[in-house]
Amino acid sequence: VMGVTGSGKSTFISRVTDGGAKIGHDLVSCTSQIESFQFQYNGATVHLIDTPGFDDTNRTDSDVLRDIVFWLNAAYKESVKLSGIVYLHPIDHRRMTGSAYKNLRMFRKLCGDESLQTVVLGTTMWSHADNHAEERLQELQNTAAFWGDMMAKGSRVFRHDDSRASAMKVISYILDQRKTTVLQIQRQMVDEGKSLIETSAGKELEKVLLQERERFEKRLKAAREEM
Repeated sequence: VMGVTGSGKSTFISRVTDGGAKIGHDLVSCTSQIESFQFQYNGATVHLIDTPGFDDTNRTDSDVLRDIVFWLNAAYKESVKLSGIVYLHPIDHRRMTGSAYKNLRMFRKLCGDESLQTVVLGTTMWSHADNHAEERLQELQNTAAFWGDMMAKGSRVFRHDDSRASAMKVISYILDQRKTTVLQIQRQMVDEGKSLIETSAGKELEKVLLQERERFEKRLKAAREEM
């Protein structure tokens, strides 16, 4: 389960596992590391993996990426494959913020195109949404750089209304597909022997960090000129 900090990842898992995950209600992210929660579904044991966002309040994006990649690669080496990936987005955000877009770009690079058929894109926070929420949903779906291209490659959109029933609809959909997937980051590092910085996700993070540094230097220069 992935998404920006505050998108409801822990709440989603808590609904499915009947209270298994901690839920954050302040500005500090409660998911600071990879956590696994399990529950029973039709006689099978299902594991949900809670991950920190790339805008985590306690840790750098580099640390978050390393932790996610370490877990994914360790699981793959033990022949554990993912049945699906849930990416959550809060619909009460009035626009696609820079941090939300950064999260989405990193997510795409982690997955790669071949895994998008096992991706569920879920909208959350509908109880906090204003009258423009439906318009924002349409923008997400119709903009190629947001969800449009992912949907064209097989990703499915669900609306999560914070109930256990809607969370279980997502779980049922994923498990009923009876698919497993190997993410692009797993193939690149485990099968191809690349280092993290050589992978698509590593290069994307490097690009993001460079852009953030350039923006910081511009602001610093402007501040000095005003002094």
